[in-house]
Amino acid sequence: MQTHWVTMNKNVTLERELYPDMEQWLRDYLKDNYKGYEIFVRTTSEQNLDVVLDEIGVLKEFPNVIGIGIQIDVLGVARRKDKTLLFFIEAKKTALNTHDLGQILIYSLICKPEKAFLFSSAGVGSLGRLLHEREDIAIYDRGKRLKMVQAARWDIVRKSPDPATTYPKTT
Repeated sequence: MQTHWVTMNKNVTLERELYPDMEQWLRDYLKDNYKGYEIFVRTTSEQNLDVVLDEIGVLKEFPNVIGIGIQIDVLGVARRKDKTLLFFIEAKKTALNTHDLGQILIYSLICKPEKAFLFSSAGVGSLGRLLHEREDIAIYDRGKRLKMVQAARWDIVRKSPDPATTYPKTT
């Protein structure tokens, strides 16, 4: 009798199963990288962004999102007296593709978050190859500092993005 070893690629059944770990990762990321800011992180996949920003008292700083109907899976806000920064995570349970990038890219072009992340528990898929060859398609802000959507495989065991699969490599 011959034994065959099968490597199981663990994944979630529902996308929303990814949200709590992504929330915690973003909370830790913001606390580590934005010292002196008040940090707010929450799953907002079923609420419009303008409603959430109004609830936390920062909507007036982002008038361009009013009435747009944007729903971010996990939202982060870092706020201090003179500045409020937005952070977006879009979560997927299937391999990433150009449709997924397009979704978060248009949200980011409208809202200009400080950082925008696109994570999938199934990997970067065909999008990884495209971003390797054409990082410029992930750009959403050419202001003082170039801002690009960062895509990566979400490691459901480590509960964080896999640095080896992060694109673009320059951000």
